[in-house]
Amino acid sequence: MTGLAHKTIRAGIADLGDEQLQASGRVRRAGGGRTPEVVKDPELLDDLRALVQDATRGDPESALLWVSRSVRNLADELIERGHRTNRTMVGELLRGLGYSLQANVKTRRAPDIPTATRSSGISTRSSRRAWMPSSQ
Repeated sequence: MTGLAHKTIRAGIADLGDEQLQASGRVRRAGGGRTPEVVKDPELLDDLRALVQDATRGDPESALLWVSRSVRNLADELIERGHRTNRTMVGELLRGLGYSLQANVKTRRAPDIPTATRSSGISTRSSRRAWMPSSQ
């Protein structure tokens, strides 16, 4: 009926009765999940710091630091150096190092509204209705 194997259901029922698991306040047992890449590859952080050292911007007195290089380019260079990484991981590592990931100004800016639509005062929806044939 549930689509689950009976062994899975029985394991879940056993977990509900496990006092040690309930006392820990965790949903899963400790030790699950992947080993972080920085634990498996201790040189990863050192190489990332070396890559962003020249591209670091911001006031050293302030808590706000950012990198002028894209996360994708940093990930590509780390891969060329033999590290297993991706842009998401590089972003998380940079946040852990105290960097703020700043968006490009062009991606934060609102899209331009055509001046003809803005000045005419007529919305594009109503102007479409004027020339479209009726659905009757």
